[in-house]
Amino acid sequence: MNEHMSEKVSPYSDEKLFHSVIEASPAGMLIVDQDGKIVLANRAAGEQFGYSPRELVEQSIDILVPEASRGGHAALRARYMSQPAPRAMGAERHLLARRSDGSEFPVDVSLHPIEVQQRHMVLAYVLDATDRRRAERDREQQQAMERLALMGQLAGGVAHEIRTPLCVIRNDAYFLKMMADRLGEEGMECVEEINQAVLKAERIVSELLDFTRDWRGEAQVANIGELVEAAIRAVTIPSTIELVQKLGDEEIWVRVDPEQIERILINLIRNAAQALGDKGKIEIVAATRGAQLVLQVNDNGSGIPSHNLERVFEPLFTTKPQGIGLGLAVSRQYATRNGGTLVVRNLDGAGACFELTLPLAGHAP
Repeated sequence: MNEHMSEKVSPYSDEKLFHSVIEASPAGMLIVDQDGKIVLANRAAGEQFGYSPRELVEQSIDILVPEASRGGHAALRARYMSQPAPRAMGAERHLLARRSDGSEFPVDVSLHPIEVQQRHMVLAYVLDATDRRRAERDREQQQAMERLALMGQLAGGVAHEIRTPLCVIRNDAYFLKMMADRLGEEGMECVEEINQAVLKAERIVSELLDFTRDWRGEAQVANIGELVEAAIRAVTIPSTIELVQKLGDEEIWVRVDPEQIERILINLIRNAAQALGDKGKIEIVAATRGAQLVLQVNDNGSGIPSHNLERVFEPLFTTKPQGIGLGLAVSRQYATRNGGTLVVRNLDGAGACFELTLPLAGHAP
């Protein structure tokens, strides 16, 4: 019986069955040869990348790789082919793929070496990871919010206790500053360091309390030029950074909580200065669009990595070694509470643009 079974032949051809399995897969599937040329693509892969499967065949796999990553892709491919083995790509980093229209999207990729007609090839499974990444970010943000809620409970009770010794330190530093002739240059440098540390500590306490409390504020008619001037006075900007204001010839009035909007402007101007370091240009531009004020804070720094453009508004997210990641989260919260929006984009040349919109008051008070 075993001998009879071993001689039994499937009624389906291997090639036809193979293609049927490939086409039925919900995952994008690509077969690539040693030279990086696509020899087979299924319908799901075509839909993911915006091509027909026929258009992908004979193309280099590099057309599906973002332009910024193409330079090193050939070396990575050669390294894999020298020691092929099943593996998941991007286990330690996020992978992006490129569609036919040039847009990019996150992917999960697994590679499997196969041999076809004595030729070594690679079967790649490609899954669109957009939903998974979004779910991860939502989960991380929820965890951050839970941590913030706990921190908020503690902050309300200890904020006064923290601010009291900070006030004492600030007053003592002011007293020491009056004794400049006795302290000497080194002593005065120490006093200045104390003052800067106190300002930083007070800012952290304020940001934490602002984010964790439901402070609705009171809407008033305010002059945006005056709010910008007040914010500029509150921020220490190096003399090597050029600050340009383009607020127009006519006064612009908005209906907002002035203190909250001033806080937003302080955060945006301070962030722009920090992005520039010791040299560069900050431009504050205001204009009206319909019933809204549109105010932009631009810098000509290096810009923000594309994958962080939206994350900069997440609570506790920061790329700064000494930041806690609440300034922009608080700013967007204030913008929303005042009937406006706060978004960011990279400029075509260089640098970033933070755009704040607010409702116009229509007239002076």
